[in-house]
Amino acid sequence: MLMPETKDALFFTASLGALHGDRNGEFVKQLHSGELIQVHRASIDSMSGSEISLSNGSRLKADAVVFATGWEYQSEIFDPALALELGISASSESEDFTIAKYWNDLHVKADAEVLEVLPRLGRPPPYHQRTIDDTPTRLYRQILPSSLAAKNDNSLVVLGLVTSILTSIYAEVSALWGVAWMEGLLQQVHPTPSKAEMDYEIAKIIAWSTRRYPSRGKTRQIASAEIQQAVDLLMTDMGLEIWRKGGWFKDAVVPYNSQDYKGLVEDFLNKSRNDKGVASQ
Repeated sequence: MLMPETKDALFFTASLGALHGDRNGEFVKQLHSGELIQVHRASIDSMSGSEISLSNGSRLKADAVVFATGWEYQSEIFDPALALELGISASSESEDFTIAKYWNDLHVKADAEVLEVLPRLGRPPPYHQRTIDDTPTRLYRQILPSSLAAKNDNSLVVLGLVTSILTSIYAEVSALWGVAWMEGLLQQVHPTPSKAEMDYEIAKIIAWSTRRYPSRGKTRQIASAEIQQAVDLLMTDMGLEIWRKGGWFKDAVVPYNSQDYKGLVEDFLNKSRNDKGVASQ
């Protein structure tokens, strides 16, 4: 069911994947039985409400859809006007003048604040001058379209746009943050800011990334040395403990790894249940 369409797939494969934790082969059995898992080898033609129309004529009902779109920061899923409204990168030529001025004014203000706090970033060494033809990604916490959040529209989050070597940790924490927002659980702990507040926060992150990582930082949000702070910010939004080593000394000197976030989902669900119980009282 997952066989590549090309007959020379292994020739073009740079690495191999292995299925772990499935000694009895249940996943593969279910994959081919078509009971719990159904594979459709087709493309999406359209989506409306909870129905998806495929290129092979099939129609599916879905509660949620996950798009694994690869490494491109632009997306062909949305037309340019909608992409820009959602804060997804698109061609600068397609951006309305008024909207471009709105974001430029925010950037100028945010950039001044970044340089006031970190003046050294205003004196970078020589670097490659990259030509940028696209708008930056403009998402609150690098996940949430502020235009949707302002309308309490929980239908869409965008994940995986932050470049970091700690992908495994950031991916799990940011995914939980995104799902918590979509399920209406995040607002219990982190009330949604106003659109103006979210947009300025977005502009400040873009300004910082542009100054901190010249050239590359103009194309996307990068968090190399700062990734732990990015993870801690999302954890704080969810009301979860960021000090997870079991002691101040370890927290100060021992690097965090994925095992330190074991049980994260259960921690958040328990907190959500407790918060609901307190609110109902």
